[in-house]
Amino acid sequence: MKRSHKFTTAIILGFGILSVANAADGEIKINGSIQTQGSKALYENDSESDFDGFWIRGNLGVKYTADDFDALVNFRMWSTAFNGETEIVTPQIYYGNYKWALEEHKFNLKFGHWETDWSIGGNFGTYLDKKIGSHGFMGRGSVNQDGVELGWTFGPSNLNAMIATTYDADDANSKTPFNRGYLRLEDNLKLGKPMELTLAYRVNALDPMLKPAVITHRAGLKAAYTVLPSLKLYGELGYINTGKDDEVKKDTNGTWTSSVKPEYTQDTDYLPFYIGLEVPTAGILSNLMFEVEYIRDREELVAGSDELAWSVAAVKKLGRTKIQLS
Repeated sequence: MKRSHKFTTAIILGFGILSVANAADGEIKINGSIQTQGSKALYENDSESDFDGFWIRGNLGVKYTADDFDALVNFRMWSTAFNGETEIVTPQIYYGNYKWALEEHKFNLKFGHWETDWSIGGNFGTYLDKKIGSHGFMGRGSVNQDGVELGWTFGPSNLNAMIATTYDADDANSKTPFNRGYLRLEDNLKLGKPMELTLAYRVNALDPMLKPAVITHRAGLKAAYTVLPSLKLYGELGYINTGKDDEVKKDTNGTWTSSVKPEYTQDTDYLPFYIGLEVPTAGILSNLMFEVEYIRDREELVAGSDELAWSVAAVKKLGRTKIQLS
């Protein structure tokens, strides 16, 4: 046991020495940002607050880039106003990414904790990674995961295969590393400057390895076509299918321990999609976006919501500042 501990320490020190040795060959950048978001319903919702939701957060990170290796460490900061108790400083992203080039082929191996932001819209999307039904600026965005990813770029194709963990606060199985997790495949096709197309598939393949679990298949397609600068048509289509297993259910005490909590209700299918249009504003705004989303039976996911949702988003960039009103 003692020998095993020493061996682990040696590996960690080895990685540290390797990174320091290569630092002279690359470039180090410090990045930081402040983000804020507030929302207020324009209808009567019995709220006694000035805002229905509001937060401010800060981000500070260091990125290292070289020909054969990338690394990023980013911290996120929340004030006491976020939970009314303590200031929060937490590592948000930390990964290493090895890169190799073999003639016309490029490969990379990424490991650590990072975020995936799959949406190209202002308010909707990310059906592949996030629970569908919710929407809102920054609410539809990134998903964080611990994982390993292998990438291959050749011609117009940029293919990535990822194995990553899943965390669910209501599922005791999430508290043990890699007791829950998924396989994710994504191919980003570069078909020419005006056209962008990405296909992806995700399945919770690690969930049933130890305990009874229901498989959820997720497939996604997103596309964008730029007609003119600031005139773009874009959208996203998803398909989510969840199986059924009578052995998958809560324990008698109401917890998920003996089996894995399903990602969606068993024996369900969803086909969410949205379309968006970005139009020019003669320089008055940086972006003006109109989006419409449809999710059949959305009320099963978000009580009291309609199947059809729409949004208008105005974006203005002022120097280093970006303002979005949705």
